[in-house]
Amino acid sequence: MNKIKLAFIAAVGFLLFACGGKTEVDFSIVPVKGSSGEYQYIDIAQKGKIVINPQFSEAYIFRDGLALVKSSGNDGKYGYIDKKGKYVIAPTYDYAQDFGEGVAWVQMEDQPPMLIDKKGKMLLQIDSLTSAFPFSNGMTVVNFYSEGEISGIYINKKGEKAIETGEPGDRFSAVINDGLYAFKRRGSEKWGYKNKNNEIVINEQFSEVAPFYEGLAVVKSGNKYGAINKKGDFVINPQYDLLAYDSDGLFSVKVGKKWGWINKKGEMAINPQFDDTFEFYGNKLAPVKMGSKWAYVDRGGQVTINPQFALAQPFNGDYAMVLSNDDNIGFINKKGDFVVPPLYNATYDDIKEWNYAIGQKRFGLPIWYYFGVSGSDEDFEPYEKLREKVQAYQKAVAEAEAERYKAELEKKIQERNDISEQERTAELAKLADLPATDYATPPSDKVCKPSFDCKKASTTAEKLICFGETCEVLASLDKKMAEVYKKAKAYYTGYESEELQRAQRKFVKDRDYCSNAICVENMYKSRISFLEEEMN
Repeated sequence: MNKIKLAFIAAVGFLLFACGGKTEVDFSIVPVKGSSGEYQYIDIAQKGKIVINPQFSEAYIFRDGLALVKSSGNDGKYGYIDKKGKYVIAPTYDYAQDFGEGVAWVQMEDQPPMLIDKKGKMLLQIDSLTSAFPFSNGMTVVNFYSEGEISGIYINKKGEKAIETGEPGDRFSAVINDGLYAFKRRGSEKWGYKNKNNEIVINEQFSEVAPFYEGLAVVKSGNKYGAINKKGDFVINPQYDLLAYDSDGLFSVKVGKKWGWINKKGEMAINPQFDDTFEFYGNKLAPVKMGSKWAYVDRGGQVTINPQFALAQPFNGDYAMVLSNDDNIGFINKKGDFVVPPLYNATYDDIKEWNYAIGQKRFGLPIWYYFGVSGSDEDFEPYEKLREKVQAYQKAVAEAEAERYKAELEKKIQERNDISEQERTAELAKLADLPATDYATPPSDKVCKPSFDCKKASTTAEKLICFGETCEVLASLDKKMAEVYKKAKAYYTGYESEELQRAQRKFVKDRDYCSNAICVENMYKSRISFLEEEMN
């Protein structure tokens, strides 16, 4: 299954945001990588005429009148340009997101993230942020570090809490659509839905959930996918191996190893016969994979553009991006003729950007930042104030653990009957002089054996896995994670393998924010479960 499609199938954790936003997505000129390796902007309608000369190491589609770009060179920085290629906001950021509803999250080197407007003026700066999403419908989800865990809240553009979402440690989707969002209590394995008043509307019962759209939401029950209404009743019974909302009342479905489409009544619209598909997105044609090549079909399932491409993307109006057999991208019309020949080097991110931007234009959903497998594009770079908070809390936890251990030793010395009072006093005095230590010095001879070398354990999470009281459980989970990840690396190939590695780095990064065993355990269980389900 292609991973771009996955973004529409299952929203897990903090991975999706509300549909129906007000962000303008503009394809009048689009970025491509030129022969020099730098990005330029071309006009597809004018047969690929260069409008903005090659000069960027990264470049993205225009949103809200501005395009996010990264200046060339090893020390390139992010900024924003207009359609003439002129910088409106200078390239000064180490991290930056696309604009959404007139604002964007950015970050300078080793500084806390900030929210800026289209003139580059800072609107917000929040010290503890670890990630944030583009605004949609006046709100967004931000994730922040607090007492050894990452927590999330909805905020408005003033930085104020917008909606109550339950108890600390609960998880919730970044979606509020049709008045509902998905939630999962701490320790629970199932998802349900709440309204904006934090009231449970649909009880926790699903292993995977997606946002509501047009009154329906795709969910996973048991090992199959179906769709429910806002009462929690199945409108499309859970009988499909995969199910994703497309557009105009259509759902793409997977039955066995083949893909097709059904309507919102569950009636078959196009029989499952294709090896893979992308969405119609409101167009008359959709890309389908037939054998090793991609083609296009109409809404009756008839092939209108014969299988010939290494990869094909949804149409945006009159044009679609395709990948040639030599891995270059070009653009075709609805007859399948090249309007812009396949001359441009392609990266997976270039292909995702086209696909996700079309989805955002169709649904108002900034999909790029909620991509299920990676989910890393919303993560800020580590910065000094955040590192200080993490280190201070982890030090406090380690010192508290050391004091607890010293108290246990003191009690054991007091209870000993085989030593004299003089020896007892000497032992207690020696104990009192012990410095506060951390998990690097285990409180017993117990050292567990995870997949990594405990001699190199440096973070609190790693020390808990190696030396903590529940290290047997954590080390076992770590070894299982290594086994599952090894299988996943064999399962995914090409671009999908790159996404897997990116996601695994994010997992390790988030795990190392943990300062207690429960946090570490939950992180492992969630990641293992996600990978196992995706490979089934």
